[in-house]
Amino acid sequence: MHDLRDDHRDASPPTILTHHARSRSRTRGISKEGIAAAFDYGRLRSIRGADVYTLGWREVQHYARLGIDLSRW
Repeated sequence: MHDLRDDHRDASPPTILTHHARSRSRTRGISKEGIAAAFDYGRLRSIRGADVYTLGWREVQHYARLGIDLSRW
């Protein structure tokens, strides 16, 4: 688990999602913009060989203090 940073990452998100990720995001109603926000501002963890990005309440609070509104995701 990485520490929250005071500035967001400038790394480009992966351009291709797996079939599973596309299916799950559609089922959960997660927009492409929400996925991009998770890539840019979320927490990255490797779980059983998979990279998993999460955008939880801690990240939302942290970036709100920096003037970035992630509350819609």
